[in-house]
Amino acid sequence: MPGYRIRRRAIDGLEVVRLEGAGGFAELIPELGGMVRQIALGDGREILGPDADGELRANPAFRGRILFPFSDRIPGGRYRFAGRTLELPANASGDSLHGLVYATPFLASGERSSEEGAEIRLSVSPDRYRCPGYPFRLELGVRYRLDGDGFAMSFEIRNTGADAAPFGVGWHPYFSLGEGIEAASFRADADGYLPTDERMLPIGRILPVDGTAYDFRLGRRLDGLTLDNTITAPRSGFSTLTAGDRRIELHQSAALFRFLQLYTPEDPGSIAIEPVASAPNAFNLPALGVSTLAAGESARGVVRVRYASR
Repeated sequence: MPGYRIRRRAIDGLEVVRLEGAGGFAELIPELGGMVRQIALGDGREILGPDADGELRANPAFRGRILFPFSDRIPGGRYRFAGRTLELPANASGDSLHGLVYATPFLASGERSSEEGAEIRLSVSPDRYRCPGYPFRLELGVRYRLDGDGFAMSFEIRNTGADAAPFGVGWHPYFSLGEGIEAASFRADADGYLPTDERMLPIGRILPVDGTAYDFRLGRRLDGLTLDNTITAPRSGFSTLTAGDRRIELHQSAALFRFLQLYTPEDPGSIAIEPVASAPNAFNLPALGVSTLAAGESARGVVRVRYASR
């Protein structure tokens, strides 16, 4: 029997793919946009917990969801690109949230397991999520891997259409170290943050974090902080969440994932630390840099999660 395995089970009528082995386990749900349901690493410590029973399909907090072809929020769903005004489907808030694929079935295109690790590749084609408000043809593939170095997601976005396309991609995990998040500290060597308006939408500028509540370069306790803000990607690519002798380390490829969205939910037991390629409402804020792919171009990036205890 190999050191790592891939197993399957059903929850709420959904197939759950479980990568497991000496490094812990990670559970994915291809039918729900390739979401990551649960992760436990190292000594079996659960660091990314699941929704409550019966909430998987609704997933009100977008726990573990893949965000594509845009992330976060586009007010009213309206944006302009290449001289056209386009309108995306709105969520219950009246805005467009977190992309078009978070409830779209992904297809498996290969898996393997061995003594060194277990991995599976899932993908979604533009035909499965296309809508009039996003008439572009971007294909997304994600390779999920569990091994002795932790859990990793390797993203590839490819423009299979004839026109240039704006895009965003991201991941929406909620991390926990097993107790109230107020006992934890967060560190990220990010130099900039995005000031927001009264709707918590960026105003289109990046300012230095010096002297602000968003300066996490030396580490900062989360006690008393309420966050729904964007900082630039850490210069090193690394951010850490620490409580006592336990630490979660997140690494993002900053060339693709140029920002980090931070969100503290009403539930004080976790924090969303979201690697994203674009800022909220970036399609309408060209000064922040809109990620685009020309016809035939691809973009790649990796997000890796590690856990350690001393």
